[in-house]
Amino acid sequence: MQDLSRVDLSRACLKNTNFSGAILRDANFSEANLEGANLKGDLLSVDLSRACLKNTNFSGAILRNANFRETNLEGANLKGTELGFAYFTGANLQHAILK
Repeated sequence: MQDLSRVDLSRACLKNTNFSGAILRDANFSEANLEGANLKGDLLSVDLSRACLKNTNFSGAILRNANFRETNLEGANLKGTELGFAYFTGANLQHAILK
């Protein structure tokens, strides 16, 4: 399991990247393109504001305190995630899987 806590990948192009099982606590993915990525891991307090998360897989991820402000989550899989205190103001959740 890779520990990438506090990594700054803001504005990065990470389409279809596999972060499955990674520890990404307090990571900064603001304005990053993570379309189709696999983010099934520990993303406690992650910053995903204004990121492209279209069709991204978060199933089973820890997303407590995550910042999804103005994020595109169209078609994203959020099934079984821990979303306590996550912030979704202005986020696009069209066709997202939430159950």
